[in-house]
Amino acid sequence: MKWCGHRAAAGGVCVLTPSVFDPCVNTQRALGWNCRMTNLQAACGVAQLEVLDETMVRKREIGLLYGRLLEGVPGLKLPPDCDARGELNSYWVYAVVLDVALGIEADTIMRRLGDAKIGTRPFFWPMHEQPVLLAMGHCKGVNCPKAENFARLGFYLPSGIALTDVQIQRVASVLRSVMADVSS
Repeated sequence: MKWCGHRAAAGGVCVLTPSVFDPCVNTQRALGWNCRMTNLQAACGVAQLEVLDETMVRKREIGLLYGRLLEGVPGLKLPPDCDARGELNSYWVYAVVLDVALGIEADTIMRRLGDAKIGTRPFFWPMHEQPVLLAMGHCKGVNCPKAENFARLGFYLPSGIALTDVQIQRVASVLRSVMADVSS
């Protein structure tokens, strides 16, 4: 349960809502926040900082492996390994974007990967399309074509540090197969 922290959005009173965030589509249904951190959560955070260097090395390995395995897949845009300034991608997540010319959205590919027991996550939904803001009368008539395309065409592949190279190879193989089906 999370507190709704915006009195106007809650009809003048603060209310408890089961959840203000829909993780399936990364949208906000209500304004709210939960900023508390327990001592246990803080301890977990400190422990994670102690292995940050190793985590970042593994994240780069995962990203580079996906890049090698998915290079050249028609209709699939991969993240760059570095930006124009030469800054390396940390691959905290491995994000792919479908080519608009395919005529399909990410949820189609995500569903096919899900059928193969491969979990994916959608890109975050643009702010100007968040249900909570629209319900409050904000963002009416706003168009952000790039954000809209990314939200509809992009998704994240599994990239947790516990994944083995064999598991990553399976994800890439299934994705290649799915992309070949939709491209033909």
